[in-house]
Amino acid sequence: MIDPRPQPKRPKSRRPEPKGAKAKALSGFVRAFATEQGISEARARLWVSYLMLGGALVRANRDGRAPTYVIKGGVALELRLRERARATKDMDLSVGVPQPALISHFEDAIVEPYEGFHFVRRGEPHHMPNGVVRLEVSIRYHDAPWNTIRVDLAMHENSTTQVDLVDAMSIARLGLSGPRQLPCLALPYHIAQKLHAMTAPPGEDQRPNDRFRDLVDIVLLAPLVEDYTTLCAACTDVFASRATHAWPGNHLVLPAEWREPYHALAVAVGGVTTEFDTAAREAEAFLVRINAAAEQKRRPR
Repeated sequence: MIDPRPQPKRPKSRRPEPKGAKAKALSGFVRAFATEQGISEARARLWVSYLMLGGALVRANRDGRAPTYVIKGGVALELRLRERARATKDMDLSVGVPQPALISHFEDAIVEPYEGFHFVRRGEPHHMPNGVVRLEVSIRYHDAPWNTIRVDLAMHENSTTQVDLVDAMSIARLGLSGPRQLPCLALPYHIAQKLHAMTAPPGEDQRPNDRFRDLVDIVLLAPLVEDYTTLCAACTDVFASRATHAWPGNHLVLPAEWREPYHALAVAVGGVTTEFDTAAREAEAFLVRINAAAEQKRRPR
């Protein structure tokens, strides 16, 4: 006998989301974002990768002390200058743990996913002569590959590792939540380390100094300086701590071999002089201003 009463409707079964759908949707958002910002899609994907890894590392600093992980190098430069900075393909991190614990501490920090992003170290670490440990990190977004980035880990340089909290790029329009700020090497120390690297003499193996990229960075960072006394103190700290060569004073001598690669990089970056000699004069004038702050500090009041 047929029951005349209306039967309750069975809920329609929801089809499982196709594999990789979330990553595909995010790729579309990133593509549109890259066009809007006037950068390549590859660079925009790297920005997302750095922000998500940075967020995972900030999460690892749960005890409220000074940040264990501090971002240096090109990623810190991009956080400060956005698309005006030169693109970077690796993430330099200063870590507040002893050298033997760098890898294990990093792996513990990234073991849990962050906002749907999963991080896994690939291959064997590369131990560099200067104590830096270089890793390859594979990144997945939910169930699909997203990116592979290079991460350089180094111990904090004692008192010369000071921190600024720098505003992160907004990625809300990509449908992502991320860190609002990231701990970066304080601007005076960031500049001091670049000046130290840029003025270093050839190494013991007589390999020439090839840090022409730092000249581009100095030209970009110099206008951000407001306190030359603090910058002068940072330069004194860095040059004394590293103790490899003397502060250059008011005169800057840069390798002539930098002329062509500097010009090519400056053209690619935009927003800086493309003339090597002009950039060298700007950097030298920057040194003069730093030294003037030092002289002012030494004068009796």
